[in-house]
This record gives sequence, C-alpha cells and structure tokens, in this order.
Amino acid sequence: MKVFYIAGYDTSFPSRDARSIHIMRMCEAISNLGHDVFLIVSNLSKYEEEVFDYYGIVNSFNIQIIRVPDFNGKTLLYSVKSAFYAKKFKPDIVISRYILPSLVSANLGLPVVYDSHGPAWERHKIEVIAFRFLLKNKNLVRMTTNSSALKTMYEESGKVPSCGITLAYNGSLMLPHDEFPTSWPGRQNVLQLGYMGHLYPGRGVEIIIECAKILPQHDFHIIGGTEEDIEYWKNIANYDNLFFHGFIKHSDIYRYRNKCDVLLAPYMDKNVAMAGGGGDQSKYMNPIKIVEYMSSKKPIICSDLPVLRELLDENSAVFASPNNIKEWCLAINRMKDDHFRNSLASCAFRKFENKLTWEARARILLNGFN
Repeated sequence: MKVFYIAGYDTSFPSRDARSIHIMRMCEAISNLGHDVFLIVSNLSKYEEEVFDYYGIVNSFNIQIIRVPDFNGKTLLYSVKSAFYAKKFKPDIVISRYILPSLVSANLGLPVVYDSHGPAWERHKIEVIAFRFLLKNKNLVRMTTNSSALKTMYEESGKVPSCGITLAYNGSLMLPHDEFPTSWPGRQNVLQLGYMGHLYPGRGVEIIIECAKILPQHDFHIIGGTEEDIEYWKNIANYDNLFFHGFIKHSDIYRYRNKCDVLLAPYMDKNVAMAGGGGDQSKYMNPIKIVEYMSSKKPIICSDLPVLRELLDENSAVFASPNNIKEWCLAINRMKDDHFRNSLASCAFRKFENKLTWEARARILLNGFN
C-alpha cells in the first residue's frame, strides 16, 4: 500500500520530542511491513540522511517538507497543503495524530486513520470544531487511541465515530541487550538505578533525588533533560551517588538502559506535563518510555497509576505510590534480590515481544485495508 503520514505543524524533526520519535518509529514500522511510506513534515533542521541517523533508522521511507509562511493561519494552511500534496499521489491511506490534516484529507476523499493521543476537546478551538466534522466524515475509516483510559474518555463523552475506536498501545524496538555506553560513572557491585526521559514537571525527578539521598548505598542515573533543567536539579541535589548524564541521542539510549540494574518511572498522579512542559496527561498517557523499559528486559519500578497498569502488573513491575517516598525506598531495596529482578524483567519482556513492538502497532492501524 501507499501510506502517507502527516505530522503536525508544531512537530520538529529531528528533536527530543516524544511526538517526533513516535512518528518516525511508526513510519519505519509501516515501511518494514512492506508498504511505501511518505512522511509529510513542516520543517527539517538537518539533511534527511542526518534525520534518519539521529533516530537510528535506516532510510526506508520518504520525507516531504511542506513549507508555509509564519502567520496566524499557518497550521491550517499547512494542513490543507499537506492533504492536497498527498492526494496527488492517490494514497491508500492517510495517517495523522492531528485533527486538521485528518479532516482536510477526509474531505478530499482520502481514507483516514486518526491516531489520537489526547482528548480532542482539550485542543485549540478550531481543532475542537474540526473534530466534530471529522467524526461525521465517512472517510474516517479508523480512529485509534494509545491507551484504554483515553478510549473510555471518548466513549463516555459520546465522541465516537461510526467506525468505532480501536486501541493501539505505543511500541518499542527489539534491540540488543549486550551493548553498553563507552563510559559509566557508577560504582562497581552497587545497584544501578536509571531514569530516562524529560525532566518536565510531573515526571517524578524529585522522587529520584529523595531516594538518592536516603539510599546512598545505591547509584542513581538520570539520562535526559535540557541543560537548564539539569542545572536546576543539580543546584537542589548534589549527591555522590546521583549522576546526570544529560541528553543522549535516542538511537543510543538503549545502551544506557542495558547498563542499569533497575529502571524507574516515577510519574506523578497529576500535572504530568506534555511536550513543551505544559498540560496534564496523567489520566490517559501511554508513555513510550514504559514500553522501551519493557523491551530492555530490565526490572521496572513505576508509579501506581491506572494508566501504567494497562501495560504492567504485579508480575512484571513493582508499583509505588507517587506520593510516598518510603514505598519507593522499600521497592528499590527489594531489587537487591537477583532472582526477583530477573523474574520481573522476563515477564515484562514477554509482554513486550508479544504485542508491544512498533510493527504490532502498525498492523493494528492498517488491519483490514488493501
């Protein structure tokens, strides 16, 4: 099939933004399934070859830049131009995480998969209106959400298209478990605990810092964050067992996961910021990070939130309240048992390889289309 994926105007490539990672991985997965893939973006800050290298992706699909002038209506104009560009090539399907390009494509008679990652009614006013029309459009052939919680939110609000809503969890890659970073500041024969991701509000960095203070016998590693964020947290906590690695290219992150004995996901139960540091996705999020942790075959300690229990259970992770440091410290100390760690890691990995690869997600989005 010929598949066009339209990225949002506000998504930059390459970038540290989880949205850009998700889009590139989906395009790669669809291409790996044997389809011709064309990704439409608003800008590239590097040459196309460098963009693929940044994400660790073989150049297996096409990237087309649609430029528009910088003015108040730029998002709408970009959506219109992108949809018309796609129509010229007679695609079998158009996929987008964004409402406006989805609606314009559907209005042009193109079959559309709208892949929602948040409540449409929380978007800009014009997108809220556009979503009402998209729901009624016969060319919306599939709507997906990346968490059961988000699917339920749509169903309870009555905002469901005639095609229904399909659940499609985020994914990760099957990567080697025996490759490691060239240097590592942690101590020998000491439990190595790692966090990978942004340092936005709600990501639980304060929990990691407090645990590092209480448990000096273990090493804690924070991989990711901007220089400003890292400087902020370093000024708050300067412990010998707490290491800030800074930004690591996404294609190399798996090496750092491999080096850790335990992976941490201390999300808060409210005010979990989205890309850019605003909003709150705590009730419906489906973090790519959790699936990447599972793919690393490492034990996971995560916040006890309903959305995270969609992916993990008591056999595949240890849960701790995001508001209780004592629970986190107890959970970390349980990880000194090698057999317990290996049991959790193996169970989580089986869940991943059975249904949480990017190819598995791509099949859900394209299932039934010729």
